[in-house]
Amino acid sequence: MKPALSVVVADFGMRPASEGSLRGCLQALAAQDTSDFIEVMLCEMPEICRELTEKIRDIVPGLQIVPCPDKDRWARKTVGARKASAPILAFVDADYLPKPSWARSILDTFQYYPEVAVVSGRIASERPNWFLRFLPDWRKAGLCRRSAGNNIAFRREAYLDCPFPEGTGADAVRLQTEALRRAHYVLWTEPNMLAIR
Repeated sequence: MKPALSVVVADFGMRPASEGSLRGCLQALAAQDTSDFIEVMLCEMPEICRELTEKIRDIVPGLQIVPCPDKDRWARKTVGARKASAPILAFVDADYLPKPSWARSILDTFQYYPEVAVVSGRIASERPNWFLRFLPDWRKAGLCRRSAGNNIAFRREAYLDCPFPEGTGADAVRLQTEALRRAHYVLWTEPNMLAIR
């Protein structure tokens, strides 16, 4: 069966996240309240894949573990995107927990708004986190002027046309947003596409 949504999980190796955080993320993806088939891929450095494969393989049915030797987080996300088979691609970092309605929110948004190419979700924290102060307040659904580097979904062709630029560090999201807007892709924000850190 062809998946409706491909989810690329990455960044486990770049953060002090625990194996428990990754398991939580994968369990949250396995518990999505949709009947659509979701393809889930973990794209990480080979040593991390070797270490974790047996411990996590059974959490999500059909989990694909994709070794990617590149240390650049954006490159690993693009490797996953190129291996994905669904028409919609989503990215979530390994230490975030997508809420049960997350996948349904993504699929519904793309279905209801065929002109939309990119959907940025909302991030919340159950513990104080200084970084979240710098994120936009995406509490209302609608058009937006910038994308995100995490908790984001794309129509496949839009991502492959304007992938996260590799080797650009913290500038990647800004540069990708500029490329998407130059290409006249429509960006949307959906607060029901919620991931908890």
